[in-house]
Amino acid sequence: MTSFREMLQDDVDSVFLNEEEFAEIHEINGKKIKCVIDKDIRAALGNSGEAAEFLGVFRNTLTVFINAKEMTPPKAGSRFAIDGSLHLVVESYVEDGMLKVVAQEVLS
Repeated sequence: MTSFREMLQDDVDSVFLNEEEFAEIHEINGKKIKCVIDKDIRAALGNSGEAAEFLGVFRNTLTVFINAKEMTPPKAGSRFAIDGSLHLVVESYVEDGMLKVVAQEVLS
């Protein structure tokens, strides 16, 4: 009998990272990788609900979901290039076969 964790791992590519549904191929750190990028604007909002802008600086926050087999989790503070745009890693971790990377691009 298949365990729940084995079923989750099977679902990483067939469901969560299915290119016919949500996943797309993006260039991450120079490598083409199938992933889902969440550009949830709420991640860039402060407690007041207003955009986190300070003296003309705006932080563009992305959350990237990747099959954990594709790459090792980058360290917080390291550079993370997505489609030619440079970001800094805020946090990254692996959970149930998925690598989650939260990264910010500072725009001015």
